[in-house]
Amino acid sequence: MKVVNQLAQAGLLATVRGRSGGFRLGRAAEDMTLGEVVRLTEPCIQLADCDGCILQSQCGLTGMLHQAAQAFLRTLDGQTLAMAARTSRLPQRVLPAE
Repeated sequence: MKVVNQLAQAGLLATVRGRSGGFRLGRAAEDMTLGEVVRLTEPCIQLADCDGCILQSQCGLTGMLHQAAQAFLRTLDGQTLAMAARTSRLPQRVLPAE
């Protein structure tokens, strides 16, 4: 429910309370990037936990890992939720209506 609440506060989901309640997309799937969803649900993308490491100031890997994480997010920024749904193998009943 914490993730649903985060996504609803950001406008990615619309929630309905009550007995017949639930949630649905808050915007068109074409207007939501996977990068946006990942940034909301995983605010701290680190490929390694370098904080507090005694080697951090001398390590050449820290910058490379940061660049790799940024490249990952840029790739997801170019992919929409609609694109992911189109290539999904999930049963149609769980995919958004077009």
